[in-house]
Amino acid sequence: MRLTVEVPATVANLGPGFDAFGLAIDLANEVTLDTSAEGVAWEGEGASELPTDGSDLVSRTIRAVAPGAPAFGLIGRNAVPLERGLGSSAAAVVAGVLLGRALAGEPTDAASVLPIAAAIEGHPDNAAAAVHGGFTIVAGATVVRCDVAPEIAPVVLIPLAER
Repeated sequence: MRLTVEVPATVANLGPGFDAFGLAIDLANEVTLDTSAEGVAWEGEGASELPTDGSDLVSRTIRAVAPGAPAFGLIGRNAVPLERGLGSSAAAVVAGVLLGRALAGEPTDAASVLPIAAAIEGHPDNAAAAVHGGFTIVAGATVVRCDVAPEIAPVVLIPLAER
């Protein structure tokens, strides 16, 4: 079985919406799970920093969501920089939940995925934007998704190094 998911980067804590507002941006990670392969490989952002022994966040999430799943290999193509405020952990968790649920034959709709992803990730604002796309407002179990006007183009400044 071969499954591929694409999950966007997110920005959260926008303006007065601390832990409530999230925005998906046009930058995404793609993760492919293959039950006929072994090992974990990463390309792109953070490739040299991410573990390849199955202890990465995507693999751990898949195993948590589908504990009886068969062995699998992963290939991740990351466009979302790590530790730069663009929801890389939310993207990893959402990818893991989607892949784990699909592998287990469970529903992968937003209503099924979001509560699990938010509980694992710990930031429902980032998880909601990663699952639903667009601009999201989350309060408890309620999520409102809004389309963003096409003329609005977020600008993200990512530092090359930490201070």
